[in-house]
Amino acid sequence: MKATEILQTYLDRMSDAVMTGDFDGYVAGVILPFHLITSDSSFVVTSAAGLRDGFDGFRGVLASQNVTQYIRLVATATLLDERLISGHYTTHIISSAQRIVAPFPSQIVLRHDDGTGWRGALITNGIKNASWPLHHVQVSVPRTDAE
Repeated sequence: MKATEILQTYLDRMSDAVMTGDFDGYVAGVILPFHLITSDSSFVVTSAAGLRDGFDGFRGVLASQNVTQYIRLVATATLLDERLISGHYTTHIISSAQRIVAPFPSQIVLRHDDGTGWRGALITNGIKNASWPLHHVQVSVPRTDAE
């Protein structure tokens, strides 16, 4: 399987876990400590309880906005070695047919564990958040060369 297919399958599975409230499926797809870097902050989640706080907080944000679709589409992915994939994707958060925020780019690193398969170790993205768990999703506006 190609790196792009592996990453898309992973992202779809994790997005489904978030939307359906499947924390067991979600935690199975994450390596602890897990690193999240946003445009405003950096977080290191070291425990399942901390991951649960973030999971529940993000689900609360999505529910408060009546989100119906949480879609992450792979742009690129590279198999760095047989146990590491690095990739870029774009996130779309939609309520019915309306975007909640502008699509935003992210980077992810997956590590393969023979016992559990591909798991997320690090995500960097263009949202502006200064707290864990996330209390809102605000997208950073990319700067242009003219700025």
